[in-house]
Amino acid sequence: MGKMIPLSVTVSDAMLADIDLLAEARGLDRSAVLHLALSELLAEQAAMDAFVQAGIDSAENEPMLTQAEVRHLLEERRRHRIAAE
Repeated sequence: MGKMIPLSVTVSDAMLADIDLLAEARGLDRSAVLHLALSELLAEQAAMDAFVQAGIDSAENEPMLTQAEVRHLLEERRRHRIAAE
């Protein structure tokens, strides 16, 4: 972990109360709770970015179905489902 830089954030009274409850429940201070929340948010965004990039890469590098092919596959699936009923 690199150098820690102080950061100021403005929250409502209700959010501050929730942060304090969470901090107490986890045995952390406010700063640690906010650090954890930001770390999780950044990790979630990185995972979403990777997921989107994988989709872009797939669309650029793999054969794609046409709209007609997708409709045909969905119709076949519907027919099989109805036949199974």
